[in-house]
Amino acid sequence: MLALTLQGRHFPVVLAKNGADALAVLADRRPCLIMLDLVMPGINGHQVLARMKTDGYDSPVVVISALDTEPPDGTIAMLRKPFENPALLELATRYCTCER
Repeated sequence: MLALTLQGRHFPVVLAKNGADALAVLADRRPCLIMLDLVMPGINGHQVLARMKTDGYDSPVVVISALDTEPPDGTIAMLRKPFENPALLELATRYCTCER
């Protein structure tokens, strides 16, 4: 649903089904904004963030989670599930610097 909402507003979207896929995507490109769930199979969101920091990735990260936790260090914002599309679009508009 996230991808459909963002694509409907002409944001470029690349999907990753888990943490390992996310890291593989980051090996090939530098997205203008990353929206990252903390709870994923295998490599979780915290591990992805740690790897991004170690590898020097500087793309801004919005964390999306149902967990009642503070946003992890190194993230610019957090969307708590469930959330409304206007909140998602506001963050994407504010932080995504990509051509649309």
